[in-house]
Amino acid sequence: MMEAVREERERLGLRLEDLAARVPCSASTLSRWERGLAQVPEDAVPRLVHALSSVRLGQLHCWDCAANPFPVPVLDRVDSHPVVCQGKTGEELSEALDALRMVVLYNKPGRDQLSNLDRGLLEKAAAELVDLLPAIHLMLQVLAERYGIEPWSLALGLYRKCRERGYTSLGPPAAARYWPQERRWAA
Repeated sequence: MMEAVREERERLGLRLEDLAARVPCSASTLSRWERGLAQVPEDAVPRLVHALSSVRLGQLHCWDCAANPFPVPVLDRVDSHPVVCQGKTGEELSEALDALRMVVLYNKPGRDQLSNLDRGLLEKAAAELVDLLPAIHLMLQVLAERYGIEPWSLALGLYRKCRERGYTSLGPPAAARYWPQERRWAA
């Protein structure tokens, strides 16, 4: 992951000292992290991600979270051109929507009411929804990196909407403590 931090820092034209001031840490500590000479403390990773405003780094870090039942693969070997990403995301979305439309769950509140055909269609729909996740992540990464769409603003809007509609009683995510003050969501 630290190789990716160095790549992101260089992509943004930041010197070690510039990023170190944003994290905050010393430039020598950051240099040791980037070269793999020192272990990055767990609490420093979110600070690095947010200091670089990097969706990609956040995805790389969260890919390996043991508590995550749907670790989304980081698509680092695909064409990330915006038109390609838009087309692939639309394609995956269409496939998921088509599969969902085949599922009929009326009067079937649980697994005991599903026929073998229902179960097969439901499993296909679930697989298509999971297939959609990497495309969505990559599209959001492209929107952030190429067009400046602020991922934390999107997250803020999502949490506010879910709270206002009564969909969740949860407060802001733990990551919110690393967001710049203007991005934080008051619970």
